[in-house]
Amino acid sequence: MCRAMEARVEERLQKQIAEKLKQDRCISALTMLDDGRFTFEDIAKYSQLSLEEVKELAKKHSA
Repeated sequence: MCRAMEARVEERLQKQIAEKLKQDRCISALTMLDDGRFTFEDIAKYSQLSLEEVKELAKKHSA
């Protein structure tokens, strides 16, 4: 029982870390979009987001 609980806690922790990392990547991408000097491809490369994620973020950001 204790191991099962530890596994659930570990799983939740890993999910929170992944969500925070994604949030940080999006913030970096938004900063680069605001700068205006970077292509979507560059932003995807440096933020480690997919090109589609960058395009979607740009579309939402400009709305």
